[in-house]
Amino acid sequence: MKRYIKSSYDFYKKYEIKVDGGVLQWSMDSPKNPCIWVHGIKVDADKQGQGIGTKLMHKIIQIADQLEVPIELQPAPIGNKAMTVQQLVSWYEKLGFRRQAGCMRYEGK
Repeated sequence: MKRYIKSSYDFYKKYEIKVDGGVLQWSMDSPKNPCIWVHGIKVDADKQGQGIGTKLMHKIIQIADQLEVPIELQPAPIGNKAMTVQQLVSWYEKLGFRRQAGCMRYEGK
């Protein structure tokens, strides 16, 4: 990442991205070192396995790339049909995230 491009996103305010039965909650953290923090991804049980989580992640990656900020998240399974932590880590790695200090981090293109 090069630098943070000033945007209309307020620091620490929660935002949502919604796609076909899925939602991703995120915020812009730390004015000194701007970073997108993903709070969680939820996909309706009947929609799981249809690429909705991947679509949500592509949308937040697009925002991060436009703003030139990294993304951080904690891979944590939620729900009855959730992936294991290792499955989540592998999935995030396929999306360009790398393990860093107990979390996953996307540095951009």
